Amino acid sequence: MQLFDLAPELLAGIFDAIARSRRVNRLMRLRLSNPRLSRVGRFKFFIDNAISRLHLLSDFPDGAYCHARAFFLDYLAYQAWVARDSKSPLSRIWRAAADFSERAGNASHGAIIATIKALGGLPRGYVYEACCRRGLPPGQEPSPRELEADACVAAIYLGDRPYVEHLIRQGWQFCAWGVHGQDVVSDVFGPAFVAAAVKGDVSMLRLLISSNPNHSHFNPLPFSLRACILENAARFGHEDAFNFALDSGPLDLDKGTDIDRHVYPEYSCLCDAVKSTRIVSNYRRGVDMFVSSNRALRNLGSLEKLLAQKAREGHVDVVRYLLGLGASPNGRMRRNIASDGQLRTDGPLLDSVIGRSPDAAKLLLQHGADPNGFSDLHTPLMSAAWSSTLSIAELLLAAGANPDNGCPPPIVLAVAKEDTAMFRVLREHGARLDTPETGAWAMAVARFWGYDSMVELLVNEGVESDMVLRRCPERRELSQISWHLFHQGEIASTDSLWALEWT
Repeated sequence: MQLFDLAPELLAGIFDAIARSRRVNRLMRLRLSNPRLSRVGRFKFFIDNAISRLHLLSDFPDGAYCHARAFFLDYLAYQAWVARDSKSPLSRIWRAAADFSERAGNASHGAIIATIKALGGLPRGYVYEACCRRGLPPGQEPSPRELEADACVAAIYLGDRPYVEHLIRQGWQFCAWGVHGQDVVSDVFGPAFVAAAVKGDVSMLRLLISSNPNHSHFNPLPFSLRACILENAARFGHEDAFNFALDSGPLDLDKGTDIDRHVYPEYSCLCDAVKSTRIVSNYRRGVDMFVSSNRALRNLGSLEKLLAQKAREGHVDVVRYLLGLGASPNGRMRRNIASDGQLRTDGPLLDSVIGRSPDAAKLLLQHGADPNGFSDLHTPLMSAAWSSTLSIAELLLAAGANPDNGCPPPIVLAVAKEDTAMFRVLREHGARLDTPETGAWAMAVARFWGYDSMVELLVNEGVESDMVLRRCPERRELSQISWHLFHQGEIASTDSLWALEWT
């Protein structure tokens, strides 16, 4: 009997079991690239619904991994379509997108899906946990006012100025400050003013501010609003909004001493904005404000520390600027104390790999970053293998990275991730499989997790299938990846780099 000849309720259980037994990245690989099942249209449907039922994705990702973000946007749009007639938060996303598309004159399915993807940066509560935080049982029908708030915040984020002006004429107010200040907040999309700040739409920000009866062009904006604009402009890369925030009122940077000034909100706000911005002109303006006030930039840290942060975040323009200022691509930052009592040191190159930014990694290598100058517990090539970022691994290998350096070696991590492409690239660059620390370790991992394809690949490369791994982990490994390769648990089943970053 064919799998899809079974009753739907049995199929649901089967696919739930598949989802529970696999890491999310393996599940997506099975969903998208299996040569047999990719031709079965219902396979994708059952896998996606298994992900939804089991809450494998606890929230919308806020990271900078573009390939992961693209999948989550597709997944969000698909699940909103599936739940469009339900009472879930996902149905509210669909309704808000449908309302916007109808006002725009194109309410086709494709237009609504595109609108949901455009709203992708805003959804906050479409999972079950969001309903619990609101204190509402899942499935409760939202009130008309809640649906209006959803439509309003979505319109603000999407730049539907005529609709927002219409709401203001009806008496809607935004930007709460003063005695009668109000704001509009959607349980799904968040506060209206934050939506405009995230988008960096200065025209929309001005419109929302004008709706407040306490507003006057002659007075500075309240600091809370300026801080909101500045924080989001820095985080999401908006130059005009960054300047608008700084031009809308003074920042008192002179409170406190050099030691305790970071506890004062205005100093801290600008300091955080300077550290998080991805735009060079924003960075320079913020630093100039500190310099002009004759106040120390103690909380920014060294150039190398900031370079590592920017490399991890993939802010290539700022990375290039900091290198031009003299920041060393081989600088080392002390991190947490390791399990052997030694201080762990990292560098910008490792941070760029952890952040999955090939452009930042390439730039650092071009400026002389050494891919081999790291602890054998945390090498850049290990990180690339663990995160399956093949393009970065190829950059590192081309720059002379030792394919065997690491504990465990990168090729063992490629096997642990069931990454055939990474495995082959490492072998092409001379990665060994003829030692207990390489072939035996790789085979032990493949057999432990039941990766038959990797067992077969290793056998074809000359590794004996019954080879026994004989090694005792060193004390310094106990908090590292090697310790988690054979342990089923929260860390072993996650796709994050938490274990590798070891924070």
